[in-house]
Order: sequence, then C-alpha cells, then structure tokens
Amino acid sequence: MNPDLRQRAEEVLAQLLDVEEPERVSALDRLCANHPAVAAEVQRLLDCIPAAESFFARFASGRDQDGSPLEGRRVGAYRITGELGRGGMGAVYRAERDDGQFVRQVAVKFVSVLAAGSDVWRRFEREKRILAGLLHPNIAQLLDAGVSEDSMPYIVMELVQGTPIDVYCRARELSVPARIRLFQQVCDAIAFIHRNLIVHHDIKPGNILVTPEGVPKLLDFGISRVLPAAGEEGEVTAPQRRLMTLHYSSPEQVRGEPVSTSSDIYTLGLLLYELLAGRPVHSLSGSSTEDILRQILEKDPPPPKAGPDIDQVVMKAISKAPSERYASARELAADLENYLEGRPVTAVQPTNLYRLGKWVRRHRAPVAAGVLVALTLIAAGGVVVWQMRVARRERAIAQQRFNDVRKLANSILFEFHDGVSKLAGATEVRRLMAARSLEYLDSLANDSRGDLGLQLELASAYLRLGDVQGNANFANLGDRKGALSSYGKGRAILEAALGAQQRHQLALLRMGGLLNSTRALLLQDGQRDASVETARKALAHWESMARSGPMDEDVLHGLGAACFGMGFDTRLPWEEAVGYWNRAKDVYGKLLEARPSDPARMRSVALVHKYLSGMYQNRDVGRLLEHARIAAELDERRVKASPQDAQAQLDLAQSLGMVAAGWNLKDDPTRAAGYAERSVQIRRALWEADSKDHRARDRLAYALTLLGQLRRKQKDRRSALACLREAVEHSEALTRSTDFQASWETLGWARVELAELYERLRPGDACAEYQRAAKAYRHLTKDRREDYATEISSVQAKLAACGVKSRAGPERDRE
Repeated sequence: MNPDLRQRAEEVLAQLLDVEEPERVSALDRLCANHPAVAAEVQRLLDCIPAAESFFARFASGRDQDGSPLEGRRVGAYRITGELGRGGMGAVYRAERDDGQFVRQVAVKFVSVLAAGSDVWRRFEREKRILAGLLHPNIAQLLDAGVSEDSMPYIVMELVQGTPIDVYCRARELSVPARIRLFQQVCDAIAFIHRNLIVHHDIKPGNILVTPEGVPKLLDFGISRVLPAAGEEGEVTAPQRRLMTLHYSSPEQVRGEPVSTSSDIYTLGLLLYELLAGRPVHSLSGSSTEDILRQILEKDPPPPKAGPDIDQVVMKAISKAPSERYASARELAADLENYLEGRPVTAVQPTNLYRLGKWVRRHRAPVAAGVLVALTLIAAGGVVVWQMRVARRERAIAQQRFNDVRKLANSILFEFHDGVSKLAGATEVRRLMAARSLEYLDSLANDSRGDLGLQLELASAYLRLGDVQGNANFANLGDRKGALSSYGKGRAILEAALGAQQRHQLALLRMGGLLNSTRALLLQDGQRDASVETARKALAHWESMARSGPMDEDVLHGLGAACFGMGFDTRLPWEEAVGYWNRAKDVYGKLLEARPSDPARMRSVALVHKYLSGMYQNRDVGRLLEHARIAAELDERRVKASPQDAQAQLDLAQSLGMVAAGWNLKDDPTRAAGYAERSVQIRRALWEADSKDHRARDRLAYALTLLGQLRRKQKDRRSALACLREAVEHSEALTRSTDFQASWETLGWARVELAELYERLRPGDACAEYQRAAKAYRHLTKDRREDYATEISSVQAKLAACGVKSRAGPERDRE
C-alpha cells in the first residue's frame, strides 16, 4: 500500500475514534471528501477493530488464534522470539529483524486498542512522534513503527538488556555518590525531553533500565505529554482516565490538574528518595484509597536520612507545592553536583556560615595557609602596637613594621582573590572579600597623605577592586556603581600624588589604567557622553606618555586600550572609528609578536577583531566573517592552552556567536546554527558552574536568543520556542536583580523573536509579545535607546498594525 495513503488513513482514523459511533459515517464522508481511496482504507481499519482487540487478547495469553505459541510470528520486517513483559496498556516482545538485510535484536511493543480506548491511535501516533525526535544516549531509541496485518499498532525500539535502576543499585551495593552519579544521567535525559517540550509523566524504576556497562536508559513514553505553546490549553489528567503509576504520581497528577515539567521533577525526587533510602516514599500496600490519597496529597514523608544536605535536596524535589520544587531537571542535577563537590546546595538556607564552612572544607590547604598568614599578621600587628606603647624610641621600628605588614597583607589579599576567582561557585566568597577589601582600603586611604608609595599601592588596589566589582571584561559581581566609586577613589589619590610628582612614571601608568577602565564602565552603564569624554582624556594621557618617554610595553598596552576606547564614540564618522580600532589592532599586534603565546595579548587582539567584525555588519559581510574567524582562532588557542580558564571560554563563546551572526547575514541559518549551538553550550556550562555570575547568565540569554532566531529561520518551531523561552527567563531574572542594560536589550530582542514566531499562527500572542518587547526597550537609557531606534520603530509599527497605541513617549521615560 502507498505509505502516504496509509498515513493519511491512520490520521483520519484517530479523529474518527473520538466521534460517537452513529456519527462516524457522516464524519468519514466529511473528512475524506474527494478521497475515496483514503475513505475505503479507513473503513477497513474500523472494521478491523474488533478483530484487533481479539488479537491483543491472544497476545496477552502468549498464544496465537490456533493456540500455538507466538514465537516465530512475523510483524512487518521482524520475527517474534519471546516475551519481555505485558501490562494493561500493551505487551512487549523480543524480536529480531528477519527480512534478509541484517539481523538485529529489538523490542516490539503492541498497544491494546481495548485498554487504551478510543484515543489509542492518537496515543500511538504521539508516542511514535515523541520517540522519533529523541536522540539521546540515555533514552531508548525508536527504530520502526507501524500497524500489523491484524490492525494492531506497534512500535519497534532498541532492545535494552538491563536491570531496573533500583535493583541495579541494590545488587551492586553502590555507594551514595555512585547512585547520585547514575541518577544525574537520568536527570540529563529528562532535561533533554523537557527542552523538547515533552513531559514523560511516568518516571519510575521499571521504566529506567541500567545496562551492564552502567548506562541508564529511559523507556516508555506511552503516556507522555507534549507541553502546550503559549496561548494553548494544557492536557489534564482527568479522574476517569488517569494513566499513571500511583506510587510515582505527583499531587497535581492525582488531582487531575494540567501536567508540567514540575510533575517530572517530583517523580525524579521520588526516584532519588528510593535509591538513597532503599524504600519507596509512600507505603501504599494494604492501604485504603483514602489513605493512599492522603499520603500523596497531604503527608510529608520523613527524610531519606542519607545526610543533611542531600536530604534537603530530596525534600525540595518532592515538595507538595510545584513552586517550591527545583525549576528544572538541570537545576536538580546541578545541586547534586554541588553536593558531590562539597559546595553549598541551594536547597539549604544560604547563611554565610554555611557557605564559608563548605568553602573551607573544599580548600583546606589554602585556607590553612591563609590562617597561618592571618595569625602571622595579627601577631605582627600586636607586636607593633605593643612596641608603640612601650616607648617613643620604638616608633621608627613600629612604622617600618606597619609598612611591611601593609604590603604583605595587600599582596596576600589580591593574590588570594586571583586564585579564588578561578574556582567555580566562588562568587559569594569573592563578594565577601571585596566588601572586606573596601573597608581595609578606605581605612588606609585616610593615612596615605605624603606617602607616595602607599598612595600608588592604594590606587592599584582600588583599580583591582573596581575590576572585581563591575568590570565586564572579567568575572565580576555586577556592582557597576561600586566599581565606579572605587575607580573614582583611585583617581583622586593619583591626582593628589601627581600634583606633587607630575612626571612620576608609575603614577602616570596607574592613572592611565584607571582612565581606560572608567571609560569602559561608563559605557556599560549607559553614560555615553561621560564615557566619550573619559576616552579622550585617556587617549591624550597615553599619547603624552608615548611622546615624552620610551615606548615600553606598559605604555603600548595603555595606548592600545585608549585607541580601542575611542572607537566607541558614535559621533565619529564610521571611517574614523574603524581607524581607531585598526590602530589598536596594530598596537596589540606588536605586543603579541613579542610574546606569541601570551594569553592576555591574544585576548586583546581577538577583542579588537570582534569589534571590527561588528563594524562591518551592515557594510561587508565578508570582512565581518574574516575578523570574527580570526578572533575565534585566537580564543580557541587560549582555551586549548588553559581549558579551565572561564574567561577564555566566555571569549570563545562570543567569537563563535559573531561567526554565527555572519553566516546568518549570508542567509545560511543552518551553518550559523552550528556555531551558535556551541556558543550556547559553552555559556550554559559557565553559568551552571557559578549561577551567581550575572555576566555569564546575561551572555547565555543573548546566545539563546540568537540560536532561537536561527531555529525559527530553519522552520524548527519547537526548538526555537524552547530557546527563546529560556532566554526570556534568564533576562527577566537579571532585570530584577541587576542594573544590566544589556539584559533589557536581550529581553526586547527575545520578545520580538517570539512575536515573529507566533505571527502567522497566533496573531494575538504575537501582538502581546510586541507589547512586552516595547516595555523592555522603554527601560533602556537614552543613549541605548538611540542605538535601538530601528528595532523600536519596527516594534511600534507592529503594535500599530495590531491596533495597540505605543507608549514610548516622555511620560514613560519619567517612570
């Protein structure tokens, strides 16, 4: 039979089975008008349903119609060789391919028409569709599907030779960490199906088999649900049709409420509880229906008693209220990783004492060294104080000791911070160190007058502290106001020092560095005019140093950064701005030639190429890609040289995103998507390693938006929707907790992409997204809003077409 004819007939049959039997004839005429061949095939399938139910009954008994065993019977290209299992919804048999092409052991699942009811065909088609799109190492793979000669729907799947996960753990007496590692692979599979907008709906030990190699495989998507898109109604678990295992059901499933990914998080928690405690959460054997429902809906079970932190993780996952559970399977797996690595888990109240205790246990050696240094400093300080009080004649010695202790403490402080900053999950510790550093520096600044050495030391410290607080070129704490304040304090100290020593080389170098950093931070803060003014001061400062002294490497570094900063002056003609960046590229290039393997110099050259790439966006796509590729090659070299360098990874992700943007402009979304996908993977890993790093989260949201746009252009609506929804989630979280202008920009862009995704199919939702995009753009500063004038005008035009009045005028600006 023609495959297209059979597929069309099965689709019509699935609709007819939802129609009352007396009305099926007229419905069949309506659905198959002008298609007599399809109508004939549908009628044949309808006539076969009673026989199919009888056929399934034979399969349930393991016997054919004549009473002979089913072994040897063919179904499609497969020959049945034995039974694997059966249940109320169907039966599963072992089979092997028997068409002469090749031999392969498989599992054949038959769906019971009698048990599944009138929606069997819809469920069968859904399971086929779900499994066909799920290619993951921890999910059993769909190989084939069809309908037997007796009109029984069947699915052919990878034969998983394994053991249920709970039995596997008990038989091998796995340790708690080993059980968690195994469970994390299950979380990865569930996170994968959730990203594909699917809820499994039936997670239990029997549906997770572990192979002899220790690989868990997720099975049985027969009652899975496809999540609704925005504006669509979700499926509910109606009381009369609850297809679920009661032991592993969430409270909302039992109540018949709409399903969501939160239901799977709950059942993942039940599974983890059983793996750790060796017993199910709910004891349902011998209980009345009323008692069973009370256990699921009302009673909180005792913790599994596997340890304080891991107990809290489990209890958060199985919270009765969906809003109190983990937001995603990825978040649950990440918290389990925190537990295994000895980091704080989010399920525990995050007190400073708890975080500090965790951090100390992970870094016993450096902490012990730090304590020893601290004791040395305290002892030295005590000696100084004692000697100052003993006699006036000891003052000179005490002062010298004060200077020694000051320098030692300053060195330990920043060297210790540099080591900590490379550790994932250290953001809160770094925040505490920054606060203590600020107190220390402010107290020293009051006594620095007349001491040029101390003034230079303090200026350097304020510059470093400002970088930690808010410099977007490094892992920072998202505190731009604090960073600008620290830079300002450093400049004030240097201005006082240079008033007395106008040509002091080290003071001039520090002043130039503060001007460059301040310029960049003002630009990030949306203070465009102040940034341009500071950039001009910085360029004049470094050019003066270049003219009046030797062109050493420090001066070249500063001059390159100053030329780079001038390229951001939007009032300059395009050619002049590109000229400044080319000048910066040449300066940085000379430095790199001197030290070809220096990662900091590679980064500087790559950064200039990135901005030059952006300058050619609307002029020459070929030049854009040329500069983006050079940047990506340099960043790739840095990552290969230092795989644990988070900054190098983030820089590479940015370069890959720019290459993707170039291919997008060349109207090649498929090629662009490959680069964008890798950019998202890198940024996601960085954010998951330190969820407090606002910069990493902001860049992840941007990359997800770009990938969503590319998937939309590829007509992959589901993937585009998943990317854009996640981008909106991250951006909205950042707009609530930080003052990043970039987060509002990304949020507006993601909303526009969602609107364009909905535009043809759901105009109402598209208009709503355009309204949300306009609201996001209204939060931009005046300068940033000017940069997005084209996008804002486009959104206003779309809103006008929707009949919505735009509110982007002065009144909104004052809000």
